[in-house]
Amino acid sequence: MSNRDKKEIGKELFMIKIPANEIARILDVSATTVSNWTTAEGWHEERAGAISRKRNRMDLMGDLIDYQLEAMHQRVKANRQAITDDPEAALVLIDKGEVDALAKMFATIKGKELSWANIVGIVRELVEFINAKSPDLAKAIVPYSDDYLVTKREVMQQ
Repeated sequence: MSNRDKKEIGKELFMIKIPANEIARILDVSATTVSNWTTAEGWHEERAGAISRKRNRMDLMGDLIDYQLEAMHQRVKANRQAITDDPEAALVLIDKGEVDALAKMFATIKGKELSWANIVGIVRELVEFINAKSPDLAKAIVPYSDDYLVTKREVMQQ
């Protein structure tokens, strides 16, 4: 793996808050190298900006969902009132497109796609779990889990 590839992987790991010493271990580079990358490339600032942008997008999506739900709720209330006023009135269903749009917005916020970052998190949790039960076993599998993560990233980028 080239140094450029290692730096790119290191940045991805850094952006999902993997500690520098763990990035160094996974990529088989020194902690100083990772520290130099983070400083020279401005990764700290970039990560802070990405977190802020993500939070803003999530807030906006939440506002859109709230707005759409409120609009649908108002129509349901008006329809119920119309039925109360005239028992012969027909029940008006919510448009399928509106329901689909709401479901998609909700999935955008709550849905978790299986990304490399998610896989890294899952593998880290597994190693921590094993470490609590059997530190020797955890120590033995760490090189394999690191190799798996690097290989998985390469496969996912194809």
